[in-house]
Formats: sequence, structure tokens, C-alpha cells
Amino acid sequence: MKVKWKPDENQEYYIVDEFGGVSIRVYKGLKAVDKAFVRVGNCYRQKTDAVKASARIKRIFRENYITDVEYKRRSRHGAL
Repeated sequence: MKVKWKPDENQEYYIVDEFGGVSIRVYKGLKAVDKAFVRVGNCYRQKTDAVKASARIKRIFRENYITDVEYKRRSRHGAL
């Protein structure tokens, strides 16, 4: 994956966190977690861009969400 943007050392950037919210971080080039956010494209210069990405991710989850009951029903019938 091509890196779209990488913050400079000690520069603030935004991510979509594990709860779908937006968090601010400070880039430390030696930290593996910062490198990982950049590598997977979860690294935004502007908060508004991270908010848009969060909304897209939430929409995808909503569109593909199935309940545990539905999952069990589908798995019993080989529909997964």
C-alpha cells in the first residue's frame, strides 16, 4: 500500500480508533504503533478527514452487521 501522508517527527495526526471515534496522536517515528497507523492508512493530517473515514467505516459495519442469532441461523444452513 502506498503511503498517502506521513507526519513529521513530533507532529500531531489523527486516527480512527478501535471504537470508531477519532483520536489525536503525536508521531514518534521509532514507535511501532505509529508506523503501523501510517502503513495501513489510518493516519490523517486533518481531523475532518479522520471524521469522514470514521463515518465510512461505521457505515460499512452497519451495512454488513448481522446479529448473533442471524449468524447462528446462517451457519446452520451453510449460508456463511
